[in-house]
Formats: sequence, structure tokens, C-alpha cells
Amino acid sequence: MTGQTATPGGAPAPTIGIGQRDRRWAATRRFCGAPGLGALVVAGVRGRESFETYLSNESLQGVVVFPQLGEPVYLSWSAFWIIGRSDPDNDCAYWIEDIRAGLLGPLVVKALRELGLERSRIGVVGVASRNPMELEGCVPCTVWQHVISELAGCEFVEVSAPYSLLMMEKDEQELALARHCAAVGEQACRAMLEVTRSGCLESDIYAEVLSTIYRAGLTVTAPALIVKSGRDRLSWGPPEWGVAAVPPRRIAEHDLVYAELMPSYGGIETQQEMTVAVGGPGPPGPPAGRGGPGPPPRRGWRCCAPG
Repeated sequence: MTGQTATPGGAPAPTIGIGQRDRRWAATRRFCGAPGLGALVVAGVRGRESFETYLSNESLQGVVVFPQLGEPVYLSWSAFWIIGRSDPDNDCAYWIEDIRAGLLGPLVVKALRELGLERSRIGVVGVASRNPMELEGCVPCTVWQHVISELAGCEFVEVSAPYSLLMMEKDEQELALARHCAAVGEQACRAMLEVTRSGCLESDIYAEVLSTIYRAGLTVTAPALIVKSGRDRLSWGPPEWGVAAVPPRRIAEHDLVYAELMPSYGGIETQQEMTVAVGGPGPPGPPAGRGGPGPPPRRGWRCCAPG
């Protein structure tokens, strides 16, 4: 690879290779064999869980058609990602050779027909996955309507839940990825602790946490980072600012600042939750609100980080 990220302790970050691919593919073929599935159609598309990554070691917002016998086919809506495989300075080792771009519905139909599976029992992952933030699945209606109308001879079986349990079975290599991801998450929590003080903006906290994660060579899964602040906050979700045309909230003395972090490394996500009490407990003054110069930064704050 052209670069190398490091663990918080300075050692090279853990990686996975073809051996991990072979382990996952063998487990998937065993999964298909028991209920007599001719193939799995594993959708990542724009879903939070990105199921495709488990089989492809990539995330192209696409679909992997994985036959019980034969080689898998990777389908994406974007040709630009596929072209990137041929960039002169790209030395990545890709897991799936057969990769195609176009409309996902027709591509799935074509791949299953080429595999001779147009009258087979096919497992599907992502149509009714019911994961957090995807309670009604992540596959677009038009994609799936095209597949079932063109392949009326197939019996499609929704297997998102049992396949998710298979994906949760981690070996030592994958556990090393998880530990690295969690360690970087702890670094990001420390960065939040350092930046959070009376007078700073929610956006200052957001930027510091995410920059720590990204500098370590990790990414984040949706909704990326939750930051809420105030004295009586019950809500959860991404900040209002940025989407709505409102300024970020300014942190006030005696505020509680809540955060939920979702770093991801090698397709494995860890989560950290952080609460910072600014200035310690005390009688609340008027709320800081949004915008304005705010009070000067205060150094004598304390924090707590449950969990």
C-alpha cells in the first residue's frame, strides 16, 4: 500500500488480506448450502450497515451477487469507482474481479441469469433488514420491483437477520481491527474533552472529534457523530446547524455536552459515548443560545465520561 496508518501506540495499524476473504467466502457458502440457496444477493447500496463490504472489502454503494458455486459479481451504480482500479498509483489488492456498473436492478437480473439461477432459491440481504436507521430495508423499491418482475421463476428468501449474525462472528484478525477502531475512538473522546469548554461552539467539538478519527485513517458510519448540548436535552440525532441555516449552539457554563461517536475501520464499527459537564454542577445562568461572541473560555471545567 502507498501509506500506512498507525495504532494509538505507534505500531502499524492491523490489516486483512486474501486469507480473510477466503474465510468469509467459505462461511457464506456454508450459509447458502444449508437452506439450499443458489446464491445470495447482498445489498450495501446507501444503507448504514453496508453489507457488501463483508464480501468485497470495498463500499461502492452497490450489490454483491454471491453464488453458492462460482465467483461473485460486484455491481455498482458508479463507473468512476471501477475506473479507479486502473489508476497508475493504485496498488490495492481487490477481492472481487468481476465488477460492473449500471442500473442495479438490471445488473442483478443479468448476473443471476448468467449464473443459470433464474429458477433458483435466492437469499437476499438488505430488502427487509430492519437494522437501526433501516427499519424498512435499504434496497430502493424500483430496484427490487425490477428484479422480482424479471425473475418470476426465482424464490427470494429474506435472510438479513441470520446473515447479520454470521457477520458478527469475528476471528482474531477482525478483533484486531475492532480494537484498533475502539482505541482511535478513545483518542477522539480525549480530543472532545480537551476542546469542550464554556464559549466554544458545537461545531468546534464536532470538527475536533471527526478530525481525530480521520487523521488516524478511519472513517465513520451514519450519522457520523451525535453532538447535543444544553441543560435539559432529551433529543438524539445530528446537529441542526449545517442542514438548517442556523448557527451552531455556543456552549455555556454548567452545560452538559453529549456525544456518540461511530468510527469505522475495515468495515467494523465501534461506538463511544461521552458526556462532558462544563464547569461542574452549579446554578444555571441564562442559556448561551446560538451565535454571538459568548463568554471567554473557562479552564476550570470538569468532565465525566460514562461507559
